Amino acid sequence: MLKILLNSSNGELTTIWKELVKITKFNSFTVDVLHNYFTKENIIGYVNPTIPTSSLTDVCIMAPGNSFGFLGGGFDKGIKDLFDDNFSPKINFEKLFRQEILSQTNRSFSPPLNTILIDLRKYKFMLDHTHWYKYIIHVPTMISPEKPVFHEDAILDSGYRMVFNCCWAGLNHIPKDIDLLIMPGFASGYFGVPPLVCGVSMILALKIYDLMMSSLSSSENNESLDTNIGNLTIDQINVLILKILNYDPLTFYDEEILRADLKLAPMENFDITNMEHVCDFLSAI
Repeated sequence: MLKILLNSSNGELTTIWKELVKITKFNSFTVDVLHNYFTKENIIGYVNPTIPTSSLTDVCIMAPGNSFGFLGGGFDKGIKDLFDDNFSPKINFEKLFRQEILSQTNRSFSPPLNTILIDLRKYKFMLDHTHWYKYIIHVPTMISPEKPVFHEDAILDSGYRMVFNCCWAGLNHIPKDIDLLIMPGFASGYFGVPPLVCGVSMILALKIYDLMMSSLSSSENNESLDTNIGNLTIDQINVLILKILNYDPLTFYDEEILRADLKLAPMENFDITNMEHVCDFLSAI
């Protein structure tokens, strides 16, 4: 089963992740949290004790950052340093990374949320014969890091919805041939999103994505998705997304589908900015 590792050096963010992961049931993957900087030593220290020494862990990293693929700061710089300092012959990974974006998309500019799966398999980036860095999922959060984009008076659009959408965009590009997916705290650095907003949005996105994957799998196997709130269809999951992000489901759906099998008392007046609502929802589902 795929393991998703949420990685940040921000102690407040990782504490929120841990608290929410503890009360959330995931069916399609497991979720763990690492409070540390993204470095070779920290990732190997996390991976090695969890797998047999003879095993090879296939790794994918989600990279936030800017629209041009420069890797000059924050989590992106950790990625750059990992590849610059630990492989032979020595490389300029930022240059290689930007060339891969250009060659795979025929574009040098990738607008925010325009997600690209960068295939690195041909380079055989292996560390300590224990894990192979196969892919990077590039999810730009901003065009250029010139000033913070988050605004408290637009907390939904520049905070909760932004982080949820970044997380969702990246999740929809997960390759099938990996064992470990490393995810950063989207928009929690220079973008300026507070740890609470980032943590809540990402765990909600992960849980809804888990429901979506479980529902699709059940549908393919002619099975129903049995959860604490009943059997869920894709349309009903879409209704959950609309409610979570404070949109009106009636824009797209009629009352019948809103009522059908949705025994979601915590969603009746759901407010993503209310931590009690968030915990009630994650616990219920």
